[in-house]
Amino acid sequence: MRQGRQETSSTLPALQPHEGYFPKLWGAPDEPQRAQYARTLSASLADWFKGKKIDARLVARGADLAILRLHLGGHEDYAEDAAGELGEVLEQLAAHIHRPLDGNFQLMPDLRVFVGDCLYLIKPMQMRFWLRSTALADADGIALDLQQAAAAPQPRGAN
Repeated sequence: MRQGRQETSSTLPALQPHEGYFPKLWGAPDEPQRAQYARTLSASLADWFKGKKIDARLVARGADLAILRLHLGGHEDYAEDAAGELGEVLEQLAAHIHRPLDGNFQLMPDLRVFVGDCLYLIKPMQMRFWLRSTALADADGIALDLQQAAAAPQPRGAN
């Protein structure tokens, strides 16, 4: 094997932040980016539910987190609740989770909570969690969870 000279044809910027700079993917998504994520997620999930419409609504957000509610069979377009209080919604959801919530949602960016006929996604407010490709992957993960739950043996009740 002949060894030749190696050349670099392009250079990618480092992903490590440095004085006053951080990658765009670490920044917060704006409303159009969140809306595109929600529409992509809803459309992809609708394929799993025989075309039923799935509403997506951002019910709360803060600097670090946002909570997106999905509702099967709704008829509304994507919207954001301006008055949604993050702490209040997290407290309501915590009542339906039977384990303590770790405060660092960066370590578990796929936290999903089912409450009644709604699914709540608790997502970090970084653009990388709100990309179209992330929405497609999230839809696949949600569909897999639902298939596994449907296939799991149901506990028998006493007659």
